[in-house]
Amino acid sequence: MLQNEENIKTWILNNTNRLSQNIITIPVVVHVVYYNNTENISDQQIFSQIDILNEDFRRLNSDTINTPAAFQSVAADTEIEFCLATRDPNGNPTNGITRTSTTQTSFSTNDGVKYSSSGGKDAWNTSKYLNMWVCDLSGGLLGYAQFPGGTASSDGVVCDYAYFGDIGTASSPYDLGRTTTHEVGHWLNLRHIWGDSNCGNDFCNDTPEHSGSNYGCPSYPSTSNCSGNGNAGDMFMNYMDYTDDACMNIFTNDQKNRMIAAINTSRPGLLTSDGCFNSDYGCTDPLAFNFSPIAIIDDGSCCYVSGCTDPTAFNYNPNACYDDSSCVASVLGCTNPTATNYDPIANTTVAYGGATDNSFGTGGYFNGDQHLLFDSYKECIIRSAIIYSEASNTITFELRDNSGAVLDDTTLNVIAGQQRIDLNFDVPIGTDLQLGVASGALQGDGLYRNNASANYPYDIASALSITRSSASGNGGANAYVYYYFYYDLEVEVPCLNSSNSSWDCDGQGNCYDPGTGNGAYSSLSSCQSNCVVPSWDCDGQGNCYDPGTGNGLYGSLTVCQSNCVVPSWDCDGQGNCYDPGTGNGAYSSLSSCQSNCVVPVTWDCDGQGNCYDPGNGNGAYSSLSSCQSNCVVPSWDCDG
Repeated sequence: MLQNEENIKTWILNNTNRLSQNIITIPVVVHVVYYNNTENISDQQIFSQIDILNEDFRRLNSDTINTPAAFQSVAADTEIEFCLATRDPNGNPTNGITRTSTTQTSFSTNDGVKYSSSGGKDAWNTSKYLNMWVCDLSGGLLGYAQFPGGTASSDGVVCDYAYFGDIGTASSPYDLGRTTTHEVGHWLNLRHIWGDSNCGNDFCNDTPEHSGSNYGCPSYPSTSNCSGNGNAGDMFMNYMDYTDDACMNIFTNDQKNRMIAAINTSRPGLLTSDGCFNSDYGCTDPLAFNFSPIAIIDDGSCCYVSGCTDPTAFNYNPNACYDDSSCVASVLGCTNPTATNYDPIANTTVAYGGATDNSFGTGGYFNGDQHLLFDSYKECIIRSAIIYSEASNTITFELRDNSGAVLDDTTLNVIAGQQRIDLNFDVPIGTDLQLGVASGALQGDGLYRNNASANYPYDIASALSITRSSASGNGGANAYVYYYFYYDLEVEVPCLNSSNSSWDCDGQGNCYDPGTGNGAYSSLSSCQSNCVVPSWDCDGQGNCYDPGTGNGLYGSLTVCQSNCVVPSWDCDGQGNCYDPGTGNGAYSSLSSCQSNCVVPVTWDCDGQGNCYDPGNGNGAYSSLSSCQSNCVVPSWDCDG
């Protein structure tokens, strides 16, 4: 899976000018596997589905007008078409439809429908045809597809008979054929638009991040709490979401690029398939490196630039489309002959390695204490790495020796989603070094890790080799298939000049020698006295500032801002002034409050005919005249 993704990226990079090209036509065979007559859908229903595919992939669908203006600029005609096969794998004429009666009442995702031995129908040559199976799927499943790189005999798309085409048995709200459009997108290497995780990555830069799948048909705009969601919100009308058929109407340019790349790298046999045509496609120019002597129609694939096409090589040529076997492996080390650590065989001071991203195998966010293990053959610095965080968090990242003792660490505030973090770990020569996080650091929100398909060892330019993970106690089977937290590591061997050392601060309280002699500080002690972790205090006037000592009351600006308000004052009705702590008091100064906040004058009778103010605002009379008219000296008469 990782190699497949690398192939996709490399092909797109090397074929930028070919992404708008001649139309690619994919031969389709539809295998109808039915238990009863209702499931044996008509030819016309199948024709309707092929028409829908062509409309959706060529952006000829009538509902393109429903694409919001914010997404119109990235909406794509994928230049991919589909035709029912006109000849079978043996060269015989066909209508592209097979029909198989079965004793199986329904099928599941175990691919039983794809084999005659289990009541289904064997696939036609999957390198030359898109195989579609239509049957009764159990459990309410609409359909499923196999991504590129899977087992050849099961390659293709499966759809339930009630969600195929737009006539006959097609059932609302999935009665416009978009289930098949969605599944063919998977078959051509498209991921769900939300990346199958909260604010995940679908490897298309022009689709906004989603916090998850959408259902029904949301009102536009509908936003997600993702850093990459943007002002336009979710692209819930994308064919790779889970909305109703009537809500879907768009593929994007980057999705187009991935599908064309998938055809050229994982399904190239489709380009020369004679399932629909009698002509062979390929490069017809004898001057091109990839000239095909059997090609009749030029497919725009002719390549005229040769070079190294391996992106990890020292001499990688991003413009090359034909590999000439000239690739030179990267060797990390100091390339400056005047430096004290000069390495005569090194050809680069910076290299990248480890798993490139998390697109391989399966995985998810993990909140345990596992780590990667690696061997180091040279003293070097792990400058940075890509991580995927489940949510905003404060995490301590650690480099440890083979006994678990911390050699270097850094504590960082991370945001949700993918990001590159600065580490600046000084790595010694050693074996089974550990790259992980502090114990308990992920108990709240996790970091992404893959739990399948890791491809150890990951060599980084002859300086480091990531050998396995700590899963199953470092040595079990899972240790070699799990991959934890750190992707696309940036590793450097800085050139050292003992007479010209200098230091820089990484903004997280750590000092390091950039190796250039141009650091901001001439001594380590000077750097350490000035390099502090950012912190924040409130000035009492609603303003947050960094005191520069690392000892501010708040660890982040946002927390400070939510607690730092302008002083204000209210009167409690008893002559006392107080700050409500909200910044919304009636008076902006204490003196103003005190001059206006007095106890109300009230009056009491002393029982001897005298009125007085008790001074607490709680007298029985609110006015002196009222008190005087009611307050008299007691006297007595005899009633006889």
